[in-house]
Amino acid sequence: MSRHVFQINRKDAGKSILSYLAGRISKMGPDRLQVALHRKLISLNGLETQENLVLHEGDELVIDIAHFVQPRVFPENIPLHIVYEDEDIILIHKAHGMPCHAGLGVYSGTLLNALAYYYREKGENNLSNGLIHRLDRGTSGLILCAKNKLSFQILSNQVKSGNLKRAYLAVTSQVLPKPEGVIDYPIGRDPQNSERIWIREDGKMALTHYRLVSESSGKYVYACQTEFGRTHQVRIHLAASNAPIIGDQRYHGIHADKLYLCSSGIAFQHPVTRVNWEFLVEDPGF
Repeated sequence: MSRHVFQINRKDAGKSILSYLAGRISKMGPDRLQVALHRKLISLNGLETQENLVLHEGDELVIDIAHFVQPRVFPENIPLHIVYEDEDIILIHKAHGMPCHAGLGVYSGTLLNALAYYYREKGENNLSNGLIHRLDRGTSGLILCAKNKLSFQILSNQVKSGNLKRAYLAVTSQVLPKPEGVIDYPIGRDPQNSERIWIREDGKMALTHYRLVSESSGKYVYACQTEFGRTHQVRIHLAASNAPIIGDQRYHGIHADKLYLCSSGIAFQHPVTRVNWEFLVEDPGF
């Protein structure tokens, strides 16, 4: 059911809309609730509403989450660049422009659709969504997927504990003040526009370690490693440091044929063998 209706009782009167909805709908965390509010998918007593409105006893609060409900993943014959595979995991080099999964307005052509086809052709009944982490549609490079629930749980715990490490290569048209350093800006969503993510004093902690790798014809290649892995972290941190990534027009980068950002490295402990592994991209494509 995508439409949820809530009648406000005396106990919940005085709460804000988002604080009331928090934890009441499966898979609708704070970020998704803010997006729903911004997209006018939440109404109060039949009228559009705002985040700071206070609820009263007898109010009727309605939220429609149809936009967030992902359809069943169906197989699509889309080529995959498989870096490594065994019975428990599969490591893909995702192409630029491929979404990881279905989302707002995206229902096909995703990495999950491609994996569903690949598994079907092999006769394997693996997880339909074993993504351990995600990459933006425009970002290319390494992405790790689990094939079974045990591997998914173990690898997800490595992400939470910070033991799974990821590295990126980014190309900018401006140079950072120092060839090596750490960018330390908290990141959060704009309460007035939940689709805008940027530096905020009340945001979540985010650290990006960077190092200048090469320079040629006004292009600067940086190796970046993130701590905490916030949404768009490398993109935002470089842009906020006056060195936006080439092709990243959302964050003020110069126009280009693609986003010059690659998930270039990943290090983790294999969920079954417990062997520590590291994979690196030899050719990021820029």
